[in-house]
Amino acid sequence: MPGMPRSLRLLPAAGHEIVEHARAGYPNEVCGLIAGRQGMGLVVFRGQNIAPAPRVSFELDAQTVLRQMEFEEQGLELVAIYHSHPAGPEEPSPTDVVCAFYPEAAAIICSLAGADPRLRAFSIVDGQVSELEPAWISEAGGRSQETEPRGLCKSHTKY
Repeated sequence: MPGMPRSLRLLPAAGHEIVEHARAGYPNEVCGLIAGRQGMGLVVFRGQNIAPAPRVSFELDAQTVLRQMEFEEQGLELVAIYHSHPAGPEEPSPTDVVCAFYPEAAAIICSLAGADPRLRAFSIVDGQVSELEPAWISEAGGRSQETEPRGLCKSHTKY
């Protein structure tokens, strides 16, 4: 299907930034955008969760949504939308699936349940959920074992 992400490439710093945002917002869900080029996430934009029930849902604030227009004018694209599930699980909820309005962007979910935070990435298109395995990219652009976040394992990134 055109426009849907098939993989997700991120700088390790982006994964750490998402986890730090989730920790800072605990016990509420946090959310934000990841901008990049050619499907590689380069910049994390922390958003504000303005949902009426922020412990169990998220709604990105208008200012952060407007940042998308700004970064697109600078030649970047929306690579992913992230949010946290403070009590887990690190998979899309039924609400996440229904509210996935940007099929071209990956959906990243950070869970703080358990001993270590976990990140998982998904493609959500027309109600269909497919897991994406993130590739962690070095600052120089090449894939590097040394720059992968600690504990990278299939389908889960554990911090």
